[in-house]
Formats: sequence, structure tokens, C-alpha cells
Amino acid sequence: MYKKYNDTWLVKLLFDDALDTNNWFVRERVRAPLGLMTLGSSTGSYKTAAGSAPGHVSCNHSDQNSGCMQAMQASRYESGQDNSPMYDAFPNCDGGRCGPQNGEFMNMSDFREGLVGPYIQMPLYDVGMTALAVSEAEALIELAPVINRTEVIPMLRARCATIRAALNAHAWSEQLGIYSNKFTNCSAADTSGCVFYPRISPTSFFPLGARAPSDDQAKTMMQKWLMDPTKFCVSPTGDSAGNKDTCYTGLPSISASDTAFPALGYWRGAPARSGPVARQGCPVARLPNADMLVHQGLFGARSAS
Repeated sequence: MYKKYNDTWLVKLLFDDALDTNNWFVRERVRAPLGLMTLGSSTGSYKTAAGSAPGHVSCNHSDQNSGCMQAMQASRYESGQDNSPMYDAFPNCDGGRCGPQNGEFMNMSDFREGLVGPYIQMPLYDVGMTALAVSEAEALIELAPVINRTEVIPMLRARCATIRAALNAHAWSEQLGIYSNKFTNCSAADTSGCVFYPRISPTSFFPLGARAPSDDQAKTMMQKWLMDPTKFCVSPTGDSAGNKDTCYTGLPSISASDTAFPALGYWRGAPARSGPVARQGCPVARLPNADMLVHQGLFGARSAS
């Protein structure tokens, strides 16, 4: 908005709120040992496990009203993509190393103390949320001189550098050729226990907007994922040439190679070119906010190069 209209009053009005938000996410959602972000939620009125100490919720994965299942759904809401297949269980993930899932993977029942009370975190390092924190901090760095708030710039620059380094050290999968979410089940002594969770969605491209990948990494992401007609179906010529009807417009909410595709519905799949789904429009099968962020990331990566 500021770049378009140069309204200083708007920066003055919102800068501290935006800074507080960035600070809060870093404080309440960055999780050891990898230093990446997870989604989470306040404890609310979740069911407490019978006979347990305070701060533990009931956890029955077959009961949607179970405390940990409520916490899982609330954590998904925090993403803005609350029905994304990215947060579904993944059959035989990494040969079973991802741990018990039972339809969902919210199996951590311990609350943590936060600024405004206890909260629970999804046991999944989230590439998209982590990259967005960097992008937001970079925007604050750019806006700070507009209202003479340059004292926060060194802190924000250090934050960006630290989180970028964590993304590249822990969230980049050489095997997959893209950034991937990762389970939190490891220790500082052995971070290899935090295994990749290979449900690839548009949020795996968000590190582009955070200027995290090298040129070679960005090129790999484009070739192996974004422009692959079996995955994200973005045609190099920009005209959907060669795409199947089921992934005609490109950039679906989950890779077309995923077992969750093309089970269309709220935040799931991709708009089809023809058939009953196309006739119904099915606009919710894509993630408009994710599309915009991927486009911004691509533009930023091109400008930087």
C-alpha cells in the first residue's frame, strides 16, 4: 500500500502493530531445536485427559471432539488454509519414521506458557509460516525509515538472517528439490530425527519471497515442481499448454502428484477445465493468498537476480 500511495500516515498507524505481530510469532511459534516456526493455538476449553496433570489434553484421534483434535483444527485455522491437505496425515511417511498419525498427527499434548496464557503447538515445522515471518520483517525494515524507526532495523536484519539460515539448514530437501515441512520429533543432539513431511503445497515456494534459496535451488524448484505438469502445472509459456484438464490453470492447493489430489473441496485440489467441477466453478480448490505470495516470490527472485 505504501509503495503504491506513499501514505505515511498509514505506516504510522500500523507499523507498531505489524512489528508486535512479527515479534509475537517469533517468540511464541519458533520452536527448538531447529529454530523454525510451527502453527499453534491457545488452550481454549479443550478436554483435559482424565487423571492427568494440569496442562495435558485428552488425545483420541478417532474423536473429533478430543482435546488434541480440537487443538489440531485450531492450529490449522492459524494458517489461513485450514482444510489444506498439507496438514493431513501422510500414508507411510518416510517409511513410518514420522511417528503415529491415526488420521491426524497432533499427538503432542503438553501446553506451553505464552504471553497471554498457555498454548499448544502443532508438531510440524511449517515452511510457509517461517518464510512469511522473514518477508514481514523485511517489509518492516523497508518501512522503518519512513517514520524514523530505524532503531529496530538491526534487530530485524539479524532475525531475517537467522531464520533464513534455519530454512536452508533444515527445511531444504536435497532429495525432493524443494523446501518441505518437517516433523518436530528430534533433539538438539540429533536433528536428523526431524524427518521431512513430503506433502508439498504452494507454501513450499514462500521461501522465494524471503530470498532464502540460492539461484540453483530456485531453478530446481521451478524445474522439478512449479513447471512440472504432474505437480504444479505452471506452463513455461504461460498459456496452460500441455496441462491436463484436472490441473489446467496450475498452482493447485496441493501437488497434483499427491494422493490427496484431486479430491476437490474447500481449499483442496485445483479448478478443472471441464466437467461438473468446472461448471460449479470450485474457486476454493485453489489458495488465492498463496498464489499471490508465490507470484511475489517469483518476481522478487527475478529482481534479485
